[in-house]
Amino acid sequence: GRDVTGVQTCALPIYQREAKQFWRRVEQAMGVNDWLICRRVCGENFSVAAAVTAINPGYRFSTLARFREALDALVEGMKRARRGDV
Repeated sequence: GRDVTGVQTCALPIYQREAKQFWRRVEQAMGVNDWLICRRVCGENFSVAAAVTAINPGYRFSTLARFREALDALVEGMKRARRGDV
């Protein structure tokens, strides 16, 4: 197709679409807070302490333990997404 300026556009390649769908399934398989912590630390360059205390203030003195829980949820979410359990 063409956009409004007449420039030729192309659809999202299949592998990119599949990757996006995979990460959506991972997100659905995880708890909201676990997903937010992982996204902030791994994707938005937050420090572990800043991400954890912003999302779960009760873990102020055990931020690394909470981050490990979020990473465990990420691994489990990825497994579930690959199996199609989501």
